[in-house]
Amino acid sequence: MLRARRLWPFAFGLAIVAAGCGAGSPAPVRFTQADQGRVVSVAAGRRAVVRLNQPVWAFQPIVGSAVRALGPERVAFYVKNCPSLTGCGSVSLVVRAVARGRAVIVARRGSCGELFRCPPSQRTFTLTVVVR
Repeated sequence: MLRARRLWPFAFGLAIVAAGCGAGSPAPVRFTQADQGRVVSVAAGRRAVVRLNQPVWAFQPIVGSAVRALGPERVAFYVKNCPSLTGCGSVSLVVRAVARGRAVIVARRGSCGELFRCPPSQRTFTLTVVVR
């Protein structure tokens, strides 16, 4: 009985720490080229990642004050020594919904792979974010 009384504070503290594990901010909402032209809803305070295939995309300044970029766009290559103009990578932008309202995320590209010019309908990515 005495031993159980000594272990009780330790067990209680461990339970509190374990209950706090996993708590924190939810995973970011993810958007891709499949979301082109969509109007999406995101809760205020939530993070989102917009990831576009091919590293040739360039994100433009966000239109509207409801969403803010959390740093510059990030380019990732999937193949070592990948030339920057091929389709072996992606570009991502991480944003946070900071206020109620609307914002438009736009990215542009000129080429669609190996130096082929994109048709006009494939040169611009647009995602409208409504923050609730």
